[in-house]
Amino acid sequence: MDCRLLSSLVLIEYQAGDHDEGSAVLNRLLDVMKQEEDGADLEFALPAITVPLVVHVASADSDLTAAREAAKTVLSAESATPSLTLRARAGLALTAVAQGDASEAHEQYEYLVPHEGTMLYGGLGSVDRILALICIVTGRFEDADAHFKAAENFCRMACYWPELAWMTHDHATSFMLRDGQNNTQGAIAMLDETNRICEDLGMNTLEEKARSHRALLAA
Repeated sequence: MDCRLLSSLVLIEYQAGDHDEGSAVLNRLLDVMKQEEDGADLEFALPAITVPLVVHVASADSDLTAAREAAKTVLSAESATPSLTLRARAGLALTAVAQGDASEAHEQYEYLVPHEGTMLYGGLGSVDRILALICIVTGRFEDADAHFKAAENFCRMACYWPELAWMTHDHATSFMLRDGQNNTQGAIAMLDETNRICEDLGMNTLEEKARSHRALLAA
């Protein structure tokens, strides 16, 4: 199967809540990568971004080392196109976020900032939301808030509802990290919107996360 289809299917399965099937498809995606010669190809760029997305979506125990090496394979090739480079950089950023590596996250921030206001090719995520997540791990909550708001406006205008669901969830959790119980109303309103979108689209994994966070805030 084409690696683009595999990448999309991985994320669909994980977001729908079928983590076993998602893991199986992810292994197929990684197997495709391992069969390719090193180079600036989708077979490397897609695992570089898909694996850390899976970690973010499902808190899954996925191979972030493989994702990082895939990204570096793309970036080390002279033939890397801007689109492949952007996927690789975004993958490195999300890997750094997952591992709490503020230094690496900040480095990727500088590369990604020129692409704010855009969506990664294939609907893999808004660059502004990735920038916001970087700001959280580097302790820049006001900058994170600005990026989240930019991502929200972009997603509403473009009707990117799955991405908007993740944006409202991640923005709400940033409030929880920054303010604790001092800004519960804003966070709860965001999580309520997350849940409405998830119910409509069958995004079961995110819906479970959002309900859990909302329960903590309401306690």
